[in-house]
Amino acid sequence: MIAINRSLVVPFSPRQMYNLVNSIEKYADFLPWCRDVKVLERQNDWVRATIHIAKGPLQHKFTTKNTLHYPDKIEIELADGPFEMLQGCWSFIAENSTSSRVNLDLNFKFANKLYELTLGSIMPLATDKLIDAFRSQAYKEYTKYE
Repeated sequence: MIAINRSLVVPFSPRQMYNLVNSIEKYADFLPWCRDVKVLERQNDWVRATIHIAKGPLQHKFTTKNTLHYPDKIEIELADGPFEMLQGCWSFIAENSTSSRVNLDLNFKFANKLYELTLGSIMPLATDKLIDAFRSQAYKEYTKYE
């Protein structure tokens, strides 16, 4: 099993960051390697969606069911995809009145050795790029220029 933990502090509220991460429909607009997203079902406290990622010749789709705990956290659980197991959690914590800490914790195991060999080594880098993309998008969405 591979565990990845990333954290960042941003000058935005936990609610703003929660809303950004929960805006799954917009992921293809700003996440690297995200080619398409299809929200399969959305309820008040959960969402199930399929994400299509592509980089060069590598293309994969995976479906997660995310349990929503507004505005504190979003739990991620694999429904279908190239993983034997995928679990994770986004958490959003107020640092002070003007900033928050965003944590992403992922635990996963690939379904077979081929996936592990082709994707395993790029997952930490991909997670770093993912975090950077959310940070950049937060600045685009929540910073007003006068």
